[in-house]
Parts: sequence; structure tokens; C-alpha cells
Amino acid sequence: MHYLYVNMKITRLILFSLCAACMVAGCAPVISREMHLAADSQVSISEIIEHPDSFKGSTVIWAGIIIETKNLSGHTIIEVLHRPADYQDRPRTVDVSEGRFLARKQGFLDPAVYSPGREVTIAGTVEGIMTSAIGEYEYTYPVITVKEIYLWSVEPEKVYNYLHYPSYYHYQWQYW
Repeated sequence: MHYLYVNMKITRLILFSLCAACMVAGCAPVISREMHLAADSQVSISEIIEHPDSFKGSTVIWAGIIIETKNLSGHTIIEVLHRPADYQDRPRTVDVSEGRFLARKQGFLDPAVYSPGREVTIAGTVEGIMTSAIGEYEYTYPVITVKEIYLWSVEPEKVYNYLHYPSYYHYQWQYW
């Protein structure tokens, strides 16, 4: 009997440890710890645009929404609308942005996968700035070389059922 009691305690401890490990792993940032340690979280897009040479080679972690993905010879350029990141490095759904930036990744990234509207988190080093037109406006982008990239999965659209059981029958009784 004593053996069974001790065995149950050990089983509970193991299950608790596994659950705790899964919960911690589920809340972990998607960019590696090494990149987080190397990154300068205080560097903003506007600072890089104002003083590009001062920040060249700095490591940054930025999140945002993909505007466009272009494949060129040997590399891909992703235009991203910056959004502040949450504790997991995911872009928050807010109407706040420091502007746009360009992420340069060696190799091919499929524009059908890295499509407009997708959320992305990018860690990389600052290359400098580049000017390009948005319509007739000349826009200055900070350019970063991608070291790590994380494309967030598409969240399914939430469907709300507004026909609640008690209110439905209350509504029906008014007309009977």
C-alpha cells in the first residue's frame, strides 16, 4: 500500500512538471535568446532614418504586418509595416506604428506564403537606409539583414453566436 502511495506522488510530480514545462514553452518568445541578448530594444525606426551610420551593424528585433514580398536575384526583400510586439514577439493588433522597414533575406521566400497581411517577427542587423516611392511620395526605409524570421500562423476568424438561449426564449415569449 505504501508503494502505491509513493508511486502516485511521483506520477503527480512528473505530470505537474510536464504541464509547467509546456506552459512555459508556450509563452516563450519566437526569436532565440541569443538574438534577444544581442538586440538593442531601444533602437527605433526613426532613429535609424535620422542617423543610419550610427546604428549600422546594430541588432534589432521588430514585428509587423507584411506589405509586400519581392524576390530578387539571390535574396528576398520583405516590406513590413512595424507594429509593437507583445511578450512573445508577436505584433500587437493596435493602430500604432513607427513606420515601414525592409527586411533583406538571403535566398527565396515564397510571396504566396509571405503574403500581404501576414504577421511576422524579424531579428537582424541594420544595413542602413533606402529610399523608394510609395505612390508619389519618396519614403525612407531602414533596411535590416535577416538573421531570424518567424511567420505567425493565421488565426481563424472567430464566430460569435449572438442568439443566446435565455434571451432567445425571452424574446419569443413577448410575442405569444
